[in-house]
Amino acid sequence: MPSGVGIFALVASSVAQRTREIGIRIALGSTMSRAIRHLAAIGIRPVVVGLLLGLAACAGVLRIMRSVLYGVQIYDVANLIAVVGMLTVIAVLAATMPALRIAGIDPAKTLRQE
Repeated sequence: MPSGVGIFALVASSVAQRTREIGIRIALGSTMSRAIRHLAAIGIRPVVVGLLLGLAACAGVLRIMRSVLYGVQIYDVANLIAVVGMLTVIAVLAATMPALRIAGIDPAKTLRQE
């Protein structure tokens, strides 16, 4: 869950800092869905990299864990899929919620601000 809070904060901060840029993009013809996807990708890319690195580290550490803990299988696919799936869902929700705030941006008002 702390990872979801971090992703949410990252994307929310990016939306707040880039409101003018987003308004200009929309005023110049960019679609709202494209702008939302662009901002959500800011939060999702690091998660994908982290999950891939985590799975690689997990593959190396599992053999050590098996020798230390009793009853731990080398590759428990069901648990790995559950953890990766849960983290992916949390990341997508945490990255998309702040990005959806730009739906209320009025391009004309944004251009007049500064």
